[in-house]
Amino acid sequence: MTAEIDRKIAVIFIADVVGYSKHMEKNENATIMSYTACEKILNKLLKKYKGSVFNTAGDSVLAEFQSAVNAVECGVDFQNEIKKRNRSDNTAVKLEFRLGINMGDVVKKDSNLIGDGVNIAARLEALAQPNGVTISKSVYDFVVPKTKMSFNDLGIQKVKQNEFHAFDILLDPSQKRKLKTRLKSNMTTVGALAALVMLTLTGFSYLNSNYNTSISADNGTEIEAEKILGRTLLISPFINKSGSDAYDYLSEGITDHLISSISSTVLLNIVPRQQSYAANEKNYSFSQIRNKMNVSFILNGSTYVANDKFRINFELIGLEKDEILWSESREFSLEKFFESQDEIEFLVRRVLQSKLTMGESYSSSIARYFEDRTEYRAVLKLITEPYKDNFFVTEKYAEPFKLLTERNPNNSFAHFLYAQALLKQQRAGKLAFKDYELMQNAIIKAKELDSENSAVYPVLASIGAWTMGMNIVEAQEYNLKGVELGPDNFLTLFLAGSNFDVGRISDAISYLLRAKQIAPYGPNDVDPQLIRAYLYAKKQVTDSVSKAEKIAEKMLTHPEDYKVFWGNVYSVYIKARTERIPEGKKILNKFLKQKELSIREVLRKVKNANYADKLFTDYISYILILTHDVNLLEELKSEFLIDDAEFDEETLKKLKKEFKVPGST
Repeated sequence: MTAEIDRKIAVIFIADVVGYSKHMEKNENATIMSYTACEKILNKLLKKYKGSVFNTAGDSVLAEFQSAVNAVECGVDFQNEIKKRNRSDNTAVKLEFRLGINMGDVVKKDSNLIGDGVNIAARLEALAQPNGVTISKSVYDFVVPKTKMSFNDLGIQKVKQNEFHAFDILLDPSQKRKLKTRLKSNMTTVGALAALVMLTLTGFSYLNSNYNTSISADNGTEIEAEKILGRTLLISPFINKSGSDAYDYLSEGITDHLISSISSTVLLNIVPRQQSYAANEKNYSFSQIRNKMNVSFILNGSTYVANDKFRINFELIGLEKDEILWSESREFSLEKFFESQDEIEFLVRRVLQSKLTMGESYSSSIARYFEDRTEYRAVLKLITEPYKDNFFVTEKYAEPFKLLTERNPNNSFAHFLYAQALLKQQRAGKLAFKDYELMQNAIIKAKELDSENSAVYPVLASIGAWTMGMNIVEAQEYNLKGVELGPDNFLTLFLAGSNFDVGRISDAISYLLRAKQIAPYGPNDVDPQLIRAYLYAKKQVTDSVSKAEKIAEKMLTHPEDYKVFWGNVYSVYIKARTERIPEGKKILNKFLKQKELSIREVLRKVKNANYADKLFTDYISYILILTHDVNLLEELKSEFLIDDAEFDEETLKKLKKEFKVPGST
């Protein structure tokens, strides 16, 4: 029996930035800010003309309209608004866009929107002029009787397998042009976006939220993120060039402060102080640092003291291509050396974020809530250290966050962090029922203090669904609200993507992929959550289990212990789940031996970290299949208060078969 094909007529709208990579090379920060401003203009117009975004990625936006007239009017208004913006002297980076609009037959397959309707829209966008709108004949025929716009007939165009009749909308007479019948696509490659743009040829994930990364296109973003993920920065000892050993303290103090402070933000893997100084003493070359220490970037610096001031020369080097990514000189007051260290730290962190990551990082997203830099660093430490070093959430886990709210009673982010900490306790079974109200009040207070705090809404969705009787539709609305408010906020995307039980799994995966792309070094590790999302998705996402397995395998060789731990957990889980028992046994035994852990210790960590829910009982069952220990089954069921009802029927049948329980088949 053939499955019914879900077809429909749709108006597809694609907008893309002209020469985005060149703008990024010249001024990354200003380009990102400019694009964000343009994106806001487009979102406002999409809302006005009832367009729905079904995909955004980097510098590209794809939307669906029910009305061809609305799509065209939206496109024209957008280009006019962008021109107006570019005429302003206050616009540092003047971005230009190409727009393509097509109306045609599309097919909704699983979560993807595919077909010639999408393909031709992509071709039209590639064909459009900077500041121009190019439409298909199907759109032209529909809008001509209903608008007073001028059009230029470009004739029949053929690009690869697609043949279509194209028209330019003449926003001004200078846009009139002649084209040959046959053209080659001028679509350009811009980092990870290339994959996303090219994948318009085969279809995009059809997502209804206002900000998403395509599931069918996740290979492009995932690969790009993986290129960055795990890269390491060496902060080389700064050189004193003042001509006097008396100022060695200054260069050493700056070096040590940067290593310590940058490490605490977990934006990058940072070479420890001892190894950094050792490499300097051995006078390692760039190639030796790259090959022997697996370092991707070096931050060099030199200090020079004159009178009551000191100057620092900074240089950030990318070792893959031996290129200087950033160089700058700054002057500071010698009298205010310790205050200057804070300024230097913030300067370096901003540069690292802009040069080595994309968008709004975790740390920068909370910086505006804590102007006091001592408190700011304390908050970062409070957030990151337990995540990295402590698997066990205790009954007192939330107490430091409660103290934070007492010091900052009117700070939305402080109350948000307290609510999130209580939620972790609750999910780990370490929060008394009487304290649920504390958690609920904290997240409501956070929202009341700042309704624009995007991170609040995914946590409110989770707390609401778990403890406040919130229905799934309402919870999903809160989740989406957070993403709408913070489409480039790492923390918001991470939290929204972690809400597997709120909304569609394809949305959750798209949020996590975007979070990973924005801040590959973020303190909340995206990979374990992304693995869970893929495993949860099952058949909803193509090759979801294999995608999860690839991520887990990369984690096995990661330098950080917590990452290796979860890499092993998920690798063993996936091997057993896919009935590759010998492979699973090998990984498990090697891991237990290397880390000197017992199976019970591993299970306790998994349980306590509350990767729990259904995953935990499944993991126990697969561990038991691997160990083939029927006595251990009963011991663990007793220790973790698990009964047969918590194992699904298929898993229980598999267990009984493996253990040769009487009556099993």
